[in-house]
Amino acid sequence: MRASCRRTPASSQLQFLPCAILLCALLAAIAIPGAAAPVDPATFAGHRIGDDYKLVKWPKIVEYFELLARDSARVRIADPGKTTLGNRLIAAVISSPYAFVIPAAITDAWTTARLFEPLVAAGVEVQRAREPFTLDGTAYPAGSHVIL
Repeated sequence: MRASCRRTPASSQLQFLPCAILLCALLAAIAIPGAAAPVDPATFAGHRIGDDYKLVKWPKIVEYFELLARDSARVRIADPGKTTLGNRLIAAVISSPYAFVIPAAITDAWTTARLFEPLVAAGVEVQRAREPFTLDGTAYPAGSHVIL
């Protein structure tokens, strides 16, 4: 006699977990093909950050963030003004390297659910664009999915 196993929603989601992990790994592998690793802060400062009796001066911190912004499309520097001491004040905006866009080509709800359900079950955030948007010169229609 064969033992039967009732499929619950949780177990059906878990069966797609390996597929979700593989999809994320493939997307990560193709997303940044030639991206070089950023300069290590300790290498740039000349000592480990947080070492006793070692501080990094503000101009050096600004220089480091400018270097990151120059070398990466994921780092942007804003200049909101000056500090109370008259130094340059910066705001660094750093985006996630793991955001992917899937254009709204899939119109079938069942297929869309089968594609994104394992990712959501694995804790990956998936958002749907309400309006058309442009990213790095590519236009995406409303309804495109952004995987964070």
